[in-house]
Amino acid sequence: MQQLKRARVDAANHRGSSVDHWRFYSCHPHDFIQQVTPLAGHLADALHLDQQILDGSYASLDAVSKACEAQGPDTVFTTLYDNVLAYVGEVIRQRVAGHWEVNTTHAGGDYPFVSIGFPRVQYMPINVVWTALQGSGPVDLRKEAANEIRLRATRVLEII
Repeated sequence: MQQLKRARVDAANHRGSSVDHWRFYSCHPHDFIQQVTPLAGHLADALHLDQQILDGSYASLDAVSKACEAQGPDTVFTTLYDNVLAYVGEVIRQRVAGHWEVNTTHAGGDYPFVSIGFPRVQYMPINVVWTALQGSGPVDLRKEAANEIRLRATRVLEII
């Protein structure tokens, strides 16, 4: 029921995409990339997790998922969206040996993504977090991060 209510509020406020949603809730829409390290670093404290658990691995996303589930998606959206996004993005960035960039070429305006240097390939941690928190099942950031990487892999293979 909460998911339906959230969807109606988002639609009424013209938040129809993951980027629109992030832009609304983000405390750092203009300097997110510069804030990635402190945002990701603060996540363990904010979610009451041992800092050593957040080691940048896929497995660490399970701990973040459980903690986000316990906090509730609405709380995460309103207070920890940037922190979760920064950490998920760092896991993806390390996994694909990429770097953070701000979109200036694709639709949707300025938003952060992970790049590997190919103009048509954008790893979107925003999509990962939005999809994981909007879903009807339990929060599963590991699954959504793996899906995002697999989805972009086909474009990478087309290019190389």
